[in-house]
Amino acid sequence: MNCICFRIFTLLAICFGYSEGERIARASIESCTGCALANYPEIKKFIEFDIHDFEDVAFKQVPGLLPELVLYDKYDQELERHPFRCRSREECCQLLLEKGFKRKAKALSGSHLHDDM
Repeated sequence: MNCICFRIFTLLAICFGYSEGERIARASIESCTGCALANYPEIKKFIEFDIHDFEDVAFKQVPGLLPELVLYDKYDQELERHPFRCRSREECCQLLLEKGFKRKAKALSGSHLHDDM
């Protein structure tokens, strides 16, 4: 049954030109900047040091919200939401790369993934 569903989905994706990379237009890391973010030092470092290295990725302050990655299409419709709470700084970067986000040219020349706060 799963095989049939996968084949149908693949066929529909080909017919309608679906590509995750084409659908996702931008990302927002949403979180409270207060005590909620302070409980996640790896995420805080990612927001402070790495988020600016990616194209079409921004930080949005939302009071009381635990850290999440929110993906939007070109019409600003929410496509996906991923909790960031259990991720390391490197895993956050990797997830953005897997979702098709590119590093800015200056970020490629010298990654500062291991900077200390």
